[in-house]
Amino acid sequence: MGIALAGSGLLLQESQKTQFQGAVLQLGRQDIYFSYADFTKQARALNISLKNLEKITTRENPYCPALDTIDDHCFFQSLGFDTVHSLDIHSSQDSTYIWDLNTPVPESLHNQYDVIFDGGTSEHIFHIPNVLRNIHYMLKENGKIIHFSPTHNYVDHGFYMFSPTLYSDYYESNRYEICTALLVGHTTPVNHFEEPILVNYRPGILDQFSVGGFNKERFRGCDVFSTFFSAIKTQDSVWGMNPQQGYYRRQWESQGVK
Repeated sequence: MGIALAGSGLLLQESQKTQFQGAVLQLGRQDIYFSYADFTKQARALNISLKNLEKITTRENPYCPALDTIDDHCFFQSLGFDTVHSLDIHSSQDSTYIWDLNTPVPESLHNQYDVIFDGGTSEHIFHIPNVLRNIHYMLKENGKIIHFSPTHNYVDHGFYMFSPTLYSDYYESNRYEICTALLVGHTTPVNHFEEPILVNYRPGILDQFSVGGFNKERFRGCDVFSTFFSAIKTQDSVWGMNPQQGYYRRQWESQGVK
């Protein structure tokens, strides 16, 4: 799990849609792939002010040994959060909580977080319905879930690759307010400072690409794709409604099938 500079830009822009404050929970403690100087430069380019910190804290990232990379606390506190927690299955990451998200989280974690960030974690967890259930219960009302998940060309990276329709259909069916839906394209080998291509996702927009349609020629050289998705838990939100895939619902509706 990690946040590259392009990912920091997406989170900075997300902070402008809904002010980041209070408590954030990372599903999997995030490695950061840039320095504080890189981060401030990114924020200035987007005309976004960072929260002033008393101390800049760093954490060695073995994938970027030449950089003085900041740690996850510094990153999320700069975005506006006062409390930065993380949850992981293994103690090696020195996370706040050690828990297997295949199983229901304890009630002590319910309604605790203003934002939950799933930055490349869900694909490694077998029981996705329980992951979504746990997210729902740990979020406060009016809290926001942010997924940044692999979508294409991540074979054997995890158990799953997630199409945008999964999040779009699930959160719509469970009465969340959808905030952001982006298809994010990268080139390989991965450059953590690369500016990705961004495609605003709308249900149905990718139908023409769904079978063999993703190639470098169509997407300006990009050959790996992720989904960046956020939704807000409302007073009416639930977690257990099983969605029907939007592709088929649109077909049925066009044919007048109930």
